Amino acid sequence: MTRIGSDYRKKEREHMMISCWHMNELESIAMWKIYAKANESVCIQSKYSKLATILPDDVYIGVVQYADYNKEWIPEGNSFSPFMFKRKSFMSMKEKLEL
Repeated sequence: MTRIGSDYRKKEREHMMISCWHMNELESIAMWKIYAKANESVCIQSKYSKLATILPDDVYIGVVQYADYNKEWIPEGNSFSPFMFKRKSFMSMKEKLEL
């Protein structure tokens, strides 16, 4: 990556905020233990379609995709893409959280 590209990514991260949700049928105690302390957590239940409808136009949402970074190409040229892909090694955590 060029210095210009690196500077751009750094500036981009300064203006980005990410909130993670899960799409499991049931709440996951394991997820709560991994990501938050009980007194620092908020639980909001919604549907993806409802969330997409009520958020402002400048808020972007999407569903994370799991990829093998050694074999699969992650789309470039979209500032949103790097945040919408996780390594496949995280799938096992996802599967555990869905139990």
